[in-house]
Amino acid sequence: MTTLLDFSLIDPKATDSKQSPISKYSRDISETLLDMGAAMNDAFLVADAIGINYDMALACINRITDLLSLIEEPCFTDDDLPILQEFLEPVVSSLDQGLDSKGYPHGSTGEQLARFPSFLCDPPGYLVLRRNKRRLITLHNDLKMLLEMITFAIEHNLWVKVTAR
Repeated sequence: MTTLLDFSLIDPKATDSKQSPISKYSRDISETLLDMGAAMNDAFLVADAIGINYDMALACINRITDLLSLIEEPCFTDDDLPILQEFLEPVVSSLDQGLDSKGYPHGSTGEQLARFPSFLCDPPGYLVLRRNKRRLITLHNDLKMLLEMITFAIEHNLWVKVTAR
C-alpha cells in the first residue's frame, strides 16, 4: 500500500451521516485514525517475525485496497472486522511482550524481533523498522488504538470506513 489510508468508524444504519457514530457511547475512543495502512503493513512484518498467520487479514486489506479504485470509501464490515481483530490481538500482545515501556527490546520476544531482518536496534538501542526507522513502540501504540477501534466497532455493530489520501 503506497497510498495513505485513514480508518474511521461509521454506523451503517445511521440516517444522518453527519452524526458521530460514537456520540451515543460514553467511551474515550478515537473516531478516526490516520495512516493506518502503514501500520497494518508494519503489523504484517511483526507477524512474520513472530510466526503469526496473516493470510485472512491480508486478504481483507487487499480487498479494500482493490475497492479503492472502484469506490471512494470502502468499509471493513462485520465480516472483516473479526478477522482483523483476530490478527491484531497476537501482534499487539507480541509487542507488549517484546518491548519495554520506552521501546527497547525486552525478553525473548524482543530478541526474536531484533534478530529479524526487517528490524534493527538504532544507536540509542530502540527497536525500529529497518526500512524507515520507525520505532516499534510507536507502531505498538498505533496498533493498540486500531485494535481498540476494531473491538469497539464489533461491540457496537459499526463499520470502519477506509479513506485514501
